[in-house]
Order: sequence, then C-alpha cells, then structure tokens
Amino acid sequence: MIKLRKNIARMAGYVPGYQPEDPATYIKLNTNENSYPPSPKVIEAIIARWVKD
Repeated sequence: MIKLRKNIARMAGYVPGYQPEDPATYIKLNTNENSYPPSPKVIEAIIARWVKD
C-alpha cells in the first residue's frame, strides 16, 4: 500500500470534461487550449522540418 501525505490524500481526483463555472476567471488547459499563438521559433522549426522532408 502506498502512503500519501494527508493533504494529498484529501485532494479530489481529475474530473474529465469539467468546465469552470466562470470561464473568464480561468485559463483552461484541460483540453490543450492555449490563448497564445506558438512562438515564431516554433513556427520556423515546423516549416523548416516540413520543407526539409
């Protein structure tokens, strides 16, 4: 049996599909959402790799 710290044992587990009541208060990342565009360096790397193949 694995012993957990009491504060961890009391934590609620992940609830798939949970949506916060006030979405303006939270940045949702549970469905891989991101409010920021990718870094220009990431875009360059993807294009360079895609063109290379």
